Amino acid sequence: MEVTIFTNFKVSDTHWYNIIDESYEINTIQSSEPKWTIELPRNELTKLSQFIDESKLTPKFVRDDSITIYAVLDKIPELSIHSVNRLFSKRMADEMEDFANIIETETCDEDDVGKGIWYGGGVDVNLVNSITSMLKTKIGFEIDSELRWEDSSDQDCYVRIPLPDNFDPFAELGYEFDVYTDSEDLLQEISDHGIEGLEVGKLQVVQTRIWEELQPFEIRGPVGTKKDKTMKSLIDITNNFLHEHLNVDRRHQILRITESSRQDNIELYLPIQQYRDQLLPSNVAVDNSRYMIHIQSDSEDELERFGSRFRGLGYLVMTDVIDGESVIQYHSNRKSVKDAREQFEDCLAESETLHDGFVTINNSKLHSHAVKLVLPTETSSVQKRVSGVDTLSIRYQDKDTKDKLKQKLRTIGCDSLYIRDNINRSELKINFGGVKIEQIILLDSTIRRIFNIPEDENTTFNNGWSDDDLDVSISIPKAYKISTSSIEEDSISQWLDLGEAGSSGPFIHVESGESVRIGATVLNIYDNDLNLRSPPNADQFGLYCIDQATANTLNIVASNVASGEPCLLEGETATSKTSIIRFLAHLMRQPVTRINLNGQTDTGELIGRYVPNDSEDSSVQWVWENGEIIKAMKYGWWVILDEVNLAEPQILERLNSLLENPPELTATEKSPPIELGGPTGELVHPSFRIFATMNPAEYSGRIALSPAYKDRWTGYSYVPLASEMEILHMLNMWVFGETPPVTVDGVQYDGKAVNVPMSNLHELSKSLDVKDLIARIARSHYTLSKLASTDNSKGISMSRKERPVFSRRLLTRFMTYLDENIRPESDVGELSRVVRLGLVRYYIRRVHSEEDLAIISETLDGQGIGPNIWNLWTE
Repeated sequence: MEVTIFTNFKVSDTHWYNIIDESYEINTIQSSEPKWTIELPRNELTKLSQFIDESKLTPKFVRDDSITIYAVLDKIPELSIHSVNRLFSKRMADEMEDFANIIETETCDEDDVGKGIWYGGGVDVNLVNSITSMLKTKIGFEIDSELRWEDSSDQDCYVRIPLPDNFDPFAELGYEFDVYTDSEDLLQEISDHGIEGLEVGKLQVVQTRIWEELQPFEIRGPVGTKKDKTMKSLIDITNNFLHEHLNVDRRHQILRITESSRQDNIELYLPIQQYRDQLLPSNVAVDNSRYMIHIQSDSEDELERFGSRFRGLGYLVMTDVIDGESVIQYHSNRKSVKDAREQFEDCLAESETLHDGFVTINNSKLHSHAVKLVLPTETSSVQKRVSGVDTLSIRYQDKDTKDKLKQKLRTIGCDSLYIRDNINRSELKINFGGVKIEQIILLDSTIRRIFNIPEDENTTFNNGWSDDDLDVSISIPKAYKISTSSIEEDSISQWLDLGEAGSSGPFIHVESGESVRIGATVLNIYDNDLNLRSPPNADQFGLYCIDQATANTLNIVASNVASGEPCLLEGETATSKTSIIRFLAHLMRQPVTRINLNGQTDTGELIGRYVPNDSEDSSVQWVWENGEIIKAMKYGWWVILDEVNLAEPQILERLNSLLENPPELTATEKSPPIELGGPTGELVHPSFRIFATMNPAEYSGRIALSPAYKDRWTGYSYVPLASEMEILHMLNMWVFGETPPVTVDGVQYDGKAVNVPMSNLHELSKSLDVKDLIARIARSHYTLSKLASTDNSKGISMSRKERPVFSRRLLTRFMTYLDENIRPESDVGELSRVVRLGLVRYYIRRVHSEEDLAIISETLDGQGIGPNIWNLWTE
């Protein structure tokens, strides 16, 4: 019997294909329409039952005397192949090119292999099953699969494959050596004559100096280099070339063999010129020749004195004369030197007493056996200038001003300067590590002067990097430009302030049963007997804090309600977009209907549809049922369209008439149509309002709304992530019952005292420094939320489409957990244990990769509440 297979991949590579009985004649035809079925006569079912079970094809019985198989995959995933060997990953990627539109190859640790396939909700499960079947056929692996990310828009598919025992990387790679050397002469010699016994591929001169990066005599190759028999003989040949031909003393230098899972070639490093110049630390000896010392000073006498001293002790020494202007880029930040010799430490101690600005530098740019000494002698005239920075990065938004900024930064000493003048930032922030805080404060003052930033613009100082990191990164709000302007966008509050004395009382005032005042906006409360729905309950807002950011957004929402304009709020996940609308509705006793939009939302859910008639008293089979939009327009509800940029464009276009002022709608889905608003339609309830929320378009599955459509939402506003200060204000309210004053539209409003929601933490504050605890929590949470945000190109889970969310909601649950589990009478050990358990439960376990865990660990360590550094409630 003839079997016809319609497919779009190498179906013959699957193990279940080989189960088809040899008596069948198989023809394969290319097809692109996704379908996974088998059409066969009923009498063939028994014969093909195992094939159907293994392939998971859906059987359909036909009368024709033929068999048709539709094994057509929906090839949309982003496929990522992981193994401990990049060469093997690439080979498997070639095998799987039929399974996806995008294929990436990665290497992973041995602990991660064998975990099979992880995939998202947007991946065709038949594709996953076909990959497992192909692997079973090709390399004999049975691997598991797991739906890891249920989001239907997530099209990631990670395939983790153990390395087969019989995999030979050199069968894929060959034994060709790419040679890197710092000597032009040696490069020319190898180019002319090669290296006897070795196959030389690429030849390249490297300029890297030894105090910047360690480059010993080394062979770097893929996993298996050391064990391969052929490579062992090639290593012997290279050693002979090194010691016999190049005359490298084996008592001080040996050939290092390094394996890497990320290596897909063989590299040979020959830093012979550095060795001949005596600038290559020994990788064999245990004496002072293991150290390279690079000395810089503005005094030739000091260079000669220190150079002779260290050379006499057996160190490798290089000296440079630099001027006083260059010396000020360093500051006294003493570093310990790994395995330093006793004489070396003695000499450093002596030098430190002689030079006010003495510094030893041994950071990430230097290998463990290289040290830079900077010995300034003439720095008295420049003590007030910024110093001690390796790389200074500045990000702001004022195109074509880099050269102008460089001129203004001449007083800042740094090894390198990195400027981007096209970056949109919302806050003034300085990230730093080991640079002294007094230098950071001086840097802040300098930047404020250059950009004319007013004193009331707070700077966020984030000491989130390690002490040996001397880089500094500065983000400047887009409002501030290098050239002076008459008014800056972020200075609107200052501009609006006409100098009226005093405060205007609380920001929110409720006149019972009559009105609600939000800032200067008064909203009347309407009694509505037709609403058929209760407003948001007060219990939902017991922890709601009106900080500066919340006040700004609430003021915008209230003014849009007053004017009847459609209001669209855009921002990161959990920035209180929806809760701000619901909070205002709670204050006004206003019913709300919330509609979560997605790619499957249809107009029937929103406008209405015909449904089966369940009434036994009527002969009518179908009756019309109003959707949420029509109900809201009739009964005066507020409508919140959540995740509006997840909906299909035609759904959004259908609601365009609701964005007019006044709103109107014609439900043509019903016969006869329902008309609401307009000159001939039914009156729209005066309380009806429409809102929408959305995440940035960078989020997975979101569409970028057209400018024309966005413009219809005349009440558009962007809701930023809460700042560190706003998070701290919120925590102070929860623990101490203190709400902050806010300034909105140039008017200052008083904070007020409220009932303390977290009584256990409040009681604990009478005996322990709880303010210190919540300050550390606020800074840690804020740092993590920024590292996980979509506008951060580095940080947590940056390789994934959707990053973990460190939201106010999470912080609320964490603090509630602490309050519920902390007893004021507990000892310090028990209290610390509760805080640690909470951090693990709500923060550390939100990620799984080693890189992300390290970032979270370092962030918490920086605040003294991490796995490696804990100094909370200790002497």
